[in-house]
Amino acid sequence: MKKLLWLAVGIVFFGSVTAQIAGGYGTADVKDPQVMAAAKFAVSAQNSKLKRTGSRAYTLLEISRAEMQVVAGLNFHVCIKTKLGTSIRSSEAVVYQDLQQKLSLTSWDWKKCSIK
Repeated sequence: MKKLLWLAVGIVFFGSVTAQIAGGYGTADVKDPQVMAAAKFAVSAQNSKLKRTGSRAYTLLEISRAEMQVVAGLNFHVCIKTKLGTSIRSSEAVVYQDLQQKLSLTSWDWKKCSIK
């Protein structure tokens, strides 16, 4: 019974990862709720790091590409566009989600997307 439960959990947990390579990143749907949550978290965490609030804070405009990697949790590698006033900037971020569903920003780079 326990094996069946873990199998069901595994199917649901890994179901949104397509073309997954063991240990590597696989393409993820930019409309996946987990990907969207990770991208929103990345922008929020970057705003906190830069001490930006209110109208001085970056807002998420678009997730152009995304990848997921299964580790002891999940890594989300997202290519996003953000807006601050009239300025639009592209960046790549990696967000880690641990097994307790807690998110943390691993990296943020202001650059155009390198995900193919």
